[in-house]
Amino acid sequence: MIIDGIEASGDAAAGIPITVLAYGDSWFDYPAHDLLRAFNDAMDDAPAILTRARAGKELVRDITGKRALNEIKLDLKSYGAAEALLISGGGNDFSGEDGRHLKNLLRADCSYAGGAADCFDDAAVVRRMSPPGRPKGESLSAPREGSPVSALMDGYRRLLGLAAAHRPGLPVIAHTYDYACTSGKGLLWLGPWLRPALVACKVPERLYDGVINRLIDRFKCELERLRTEHDALHVIDLTYTLDKRDWANELHPTPAGFARLGKRYAEQYRKAVAR
Repeated sequence: MIIDGIEASGDAAAGIPITVLAYGDSWFDYPAHDLLRAFNDAMDDAPAILTRARAGKELVRDITGKRALNEIKLDLKSYGAAEALLISGGGNDFSGEDGRHLKNLLRADCSYAGGAADCFDDAAVVRRMSPPGRPKGESLSAPREGSPVSALMDGYRRLLGLAAAHRPGLPVIAHTYDYACTSGKGLLWLGPWLRPALVACKVPERLYDGVINRLIDRFKCELERLRTEHDALHVIDLTYTLDKRDWANELHPTPAGFARLGKRYAEQYRKAVAR
């Protein structure tokens, strides 16, 4: 059972033993099918999920901002029987509508780039993704061992701190994204989210996938590094799950693609909560 905590009234979950709290972006809130529903379908003993996810949310701005964290704090207090907190976020922070965030991470002219790493503007990456105090030389293509984590990870840290303060030991489950498709396809009037930036920055088409894959790998690496610092954090790795045919557009899988991801998510979820 999935209860939309945004549209529902405050009494919507009355009498229902909520066992999972979910927050995030369109991978948890997508028309027809999404990862949250696919996960629910893949569970024989499906939990009762209260979700506050909304398509288009950015992790730093929307999911772990002050107002959102206050809402999560209230949920943690209200649903003390919850066995896990699920989070889906980060992709919109890298892409943005019409690729506006991605464009800011790339060099203005990548025409002569020899590889995907050459396409990134390291200074812009630091400004976009790093908190104050991160060394100016820190780059996306060559992260320094032991360096401060990105602003995205600071958002996750705030969330983990909040959960630890109000529900010590509660599993907080994040996930990676699979390698997105640079097809130029959007959804109705939304998108595309990747190709416009790649074209604007004159990235050679042969490097399109490599550029996006590098971002996703970096995000995965940062999550894994954060996991070693926080016992409550569990990272579900969804990379290498989908084929090209499993993508409906640049950022979102088809219903069949989400179903494949949901099965993998459910398998790792059971381990995280010791089901």
